Amino acid sequence: MEIHRSLEPVQPAGGCALALGYFDGLHQGHRAVIAAAKAWAEANGAQPAVFTFALPAESRIKGRRLLSTREKHRRAAEIGVTHYFAPPFEEIRDQSPQQFVDRILVGCCGARAVFCGEDFTFGKDRAGNVPLLRRLCAERGIRVEVVPYACYEGQRVSSTRIRAALEEGQVELANAMLGEDYCLDGAVHQGTGRGHVWGFPTVNQ
Repeated sequence: MEIHRSLEPVQPAGGCALALGYFDGLHQGHRAVIAAAKAWAEANGAQPAVFTFALPAESRIKGRRLLSTREKHRRAAEIGVTHYFAPPFEEIRDQSPQQFVDRILVGCCGARAVFCGEDFTFGKDRAGNVPLLRRLCAERGIRVEVVPYACYEGQRVSSTRIRAALEEGQVELANAMLGEDYCLDGAVHQGTGRGHVWGFPTVNQ
């Protein structure tokens, strides 16, 4: 999987079937959007791709992170994404909906088709919604497909619901909505060497 961290034009061979969203957790709802993009790409000679954005580690715009950036990349690659566009949020937040379509979907990604959830918004101050995306893309010959919400136990799967499940200790519920086991990862640091006091080794993260 190629990871693109800027808005420099890439234009992958065959163009992109582009899944749009923040994709925190790459949960079952996100996987459905990506799966739709991948299926279209395979049928139409395009590249299955994701367009998202990177937030500073301390930012809480989208809530507490469910997965590290490294883990998100691993899971996206395993799903079958070939191009992963993730410029800093600062590079895209002031673009109008039309600029988002022209500069990013067309100019950067070479999108032939885009895929999103029912509540997708884009552009400065979330000025763009799905109907506007359909209109702007239609004018530029880009297909738009809206993927229905994924549900689990009769309720919509969402990052907010997964965070709540984890906070309540319902790890199996969170895993079911994620589609893969929840995990924490990070650098291991030198500790104080006190593991022998408790009688078992420790890892310091």
